[in-house]
Amino acid sequence: MQSHLEFEESLEDKDRIEIDFKNFSRLTGVIVLGIVLCGLAWIYLPATGRFFEIFRWLVALSAGGGVVALIVSAALKKIGESLSGLIFRRTVRHVTAKPAFSSEKFNEIFRDVVSQATNGKERRLVFVFDNLDRCPAEVAVDVIGVVKTFLDEPGCVYVIPCDEQAILTHIKATFLKPPDSEASDSYANQFLTKFFQMTLRLPPAADFAVEDYLDRQLKEAGMEDLNTDARDVLILGYRGETPRQIKRVLNDLIAYRGIAEQIEAEKLVEVGALTSDLGHLTKMAVLSVKWPSFMRRLADDPLLWTDVMQRVRSQADVGMENVAPDLQQFLWNTRFVSPEVDIRPWLYLRRGTLEKDASLNRRVEEILQNGAWKALLELLGDEAMKDKKQEILQIVSSIVRRWQNSDRRVLLRNGGPVLLKASLAVPDDVELRKDALDVLDHLASNASPEELEQLFDVKDICRLLETR
Repeated sequence: MQSHLEFEESLEDKDRIEIDFKNFSRLTGVIVLGIVLCGLAWIYLPATGRFFEIFRWLVALSAGGGVVALIVSAALKKIGESLSGLIFRRTVRHVTAKPAFSSEKFNEIFRDVVSQATNGKERRLVFVFDNLDRCPAEVAVDVIGVVKTFLDEPGCVYVIPCDEQAILTHIKATFLKPPDSEASDSYANQFLTKFFQMTLRLPPAADFAVEDYLDRQLKEAGMEDLNTDARDVLILGYRGETPRQIKRVLNDLIAYRGIAEQIEAEKLVEVGALTSDLGHLTKMAVLSVKWPSFMRRLADDPLLWTDVMQRVRSQADVGMENVAPDLQQFLWNTRFVSPEVDIRPWLYLRRGTLEKDASLNRRVEEILQNGAWKALLELLGDEAMKDKKQEILQIVSSIVRRWQNSDRRVLLRNGGPVLLKASLAVPDDVELRKDALDVLDHLASNASPEELEQLFDVKDICRLLETR
């Protein structure tokens, strides 16, 4: 590898201290020369005035000896310049390696690495690129291209465990516009076939394997009390899925159940409202994980759940746009798990005081939307609904108030006459009569007298005003 790299070196290694032999030799030479001269003068000069003569000899020698003077002056200059580092010099050594090769040299380097790793024997190196399907489309496609272009060496095996459909989607998104055409599917498959010599598609987990895995996970989580209905919901929701996905919904279910138990303990809902039906609790957890957009639509209109389940049981379309086929299949498979339950406690973790019967709420709302006042009077006169008569009137008032607050004029024009007939049918209900008068005032401020005559019977209005 090093033969294919360029190295840049700079000296400044703070961990190394070196002796500056050049300055050291100069200083030593000057000292030795001075000692020699002083020794000679001491030997040959008379004893009297010896120190004065030595000094005179040195001055004469410095003045008259040109070569010696230059050496001494140079040495003194260097000594002055390097007083701080006279003998020792600090150095720092930096070494930087840069690649100095093209794609051809890269292939050569990789071939050398493979040869060294296999040691010339008939061995194989296995490279595994995991989670490639989770990378951005550009990265995933680039990695596949690099593997094919630069790393295609004998003795190397490349394994890419991934979701094949996700890789195909990445290829279509990178190279094809629009990516959802039928031609793009064929192109993406051909593109992928050129890169892989073998594709091994693992079969989905069998149902019995999922059951065994689920039992082990529930035991580890301390949720062995989960009844068979709840376990069947999990299997139906994740049939053919991976263990990781089952583990994810189990984590959500554990957390969701813990929250539900705490809410019941704090008396925010009646005890058992959330946890008594573990099958339905599990069903809501699966829907929340796999189809969150569906749950958001139910949160906006909880009564929609009753209508959807009625359609599912009659094997009709659920009547909602952009509903995935697998969601419809799951609802059909679990249609017998609490089909008539009110889901609002699971959506909002609380229960409304006036909306306990979801199917009845939905029925009354449809009557008001259709302006079918005769149907409402029949419902109020039904002996089987005698115990729920007051609840029906409360539902009527609640729905109409909601429409009035949000200025739903079309719905009010349909439901106003129904509310008026109901208030006349139950003259003792003061609140209902007040709601009817409020709706009349609201519509009178937004409609002409002619429109009001078309909506309401004048005689009914007069009777209502007489009872005020």
